[in-house]
Amino acid sequence: MRIGVWGGGALGLLWAARLATLYPETVLVTRTREQADAVQYEGIHVIGQDGDVEQIPVQAVESNKVTDSFDVIMLMVKQRDFTTAFHQALSTCTPDGVVVCWQNGVGHDAVAKETHHTQEVYGAVTTEGAWRESMTTVRHTGTGQTWMGPLLGKREDHPSSLRSFIDRVDRRWCPVALEDDIQPRIWRKLIINSVINPLTALLEIENGELLRLPDAVALIREALEEGVAVVRAKGFRLEVDDIFNEVKVVCEKTATNRSSMYQDLMRGQLTEIDWINGGIVKEGRAYGIPTPIHETLIRLIHIKEKRNRR
Repeated sequence: MRIGVWGGGALGLLWAARLATLYPETVLVTRTREQADAVQYEGIHVIGQDGDVEQIPVQAVESNKVTDSFDVIMLMVKQRDFTTAFHQALSTCTPDGVVVCWQNGVGHDAVAKETHHTQEVYGAVTTEGAWRESMTTVRHTGTGQTWMGPLLGKREDHPSSLRSFIDRVDRRWCPVALEDDIQPRIWRKLIINSVINPLTALLEIENGELLRLPDAVALIREALEEGVAVVRAKGFRLEVDDIFNEVKVVCEKTATNRSSMYQDLMRGQLTEIDWINGGIVKEGRAYGIPTPIHETLIRLIHIKEKRNRR
C-alpha cells in the first residue's frame, strides 16, 4: 500500500515518520522544495516525550512534483491551503483510494462535497500533540486518541484498505478508531479549539496559563455556552459542563504547548480563525443564535494578523 502524507507541519512530520516504519514507500509531500530536499537527505528526527531522538528515513517530494499514485493520502495542510491541496491530492490518489482530511475547524467538507471525485473522503480528529522544531524535526508533545470517519455522510461499510491501515497503526503506534459519523467529533474539537486557540494567541501564553487566569476561565465558559448552543441546534448532544471539563483537561495535558493559532501569529501568518470560530458564527446565524463573543474573538485575531504581517 502506498501512503502519501500531504503537508510538512508538525503532525505531517510525525505521521510520515510513523508510517514510513510500517510502509517503507510512504512519501511526505511538502509545500517547498527546500523541505522536501532536507527530509530526503536527513530523514525525519522525532523527539519522543522522554527526550530520545529517532532518525527515520522518509521519502519526500515537493507538491507540484508528485508523480506517484497513492492508495491512501493523509491530507494535513492548514485550512487556508486546503482547496488547492485537496485537488492536488485527488489527482495523485488512485480512483478507488482514500483521502483523509485532518483540518481543524469546518469548511473543508463543503469543498470536498462540491468537487467531483471517485475517491472516498474521510475526516480525522486527533488529541495528539506535536511541535515542529525545524523542517526535519518534530517533537511529540502529547499522546492521545485519533478517530477517522466519512466526511460527507454516515456509512458503516468502510474501505478495506483504510480498515487495514488503521488496524496496523492502532497496533503499532497509537489508538485509532473508525467512526460511522465523524461530524460530532469534528464539532466537539472545534468547540474546544474555539476557546483555547484564540485566547492563547491573543494573550500570548501557553495553554496551561489559561487556567491560572480567572477572567480567561470566565470568558472560556461564556464562549463555550455560545458554541454549545449552536452545536445542539445542529442536532449534536453536548453539555457545557462536560466540554468545559474537557477544555481544562486539554489545557493541563498540553500546559507547555503553544496553540497552532498562537504559533501562526508568531510567524506572521494568517490563522484558521475563520474556519474555527467563524464556523460557529456562521452556523449561529443560520439558526438564529447570537454568538457575540466568538465574533469579537474573530475581530481581535484579524486585527493581530494585520499588525503582525506589516
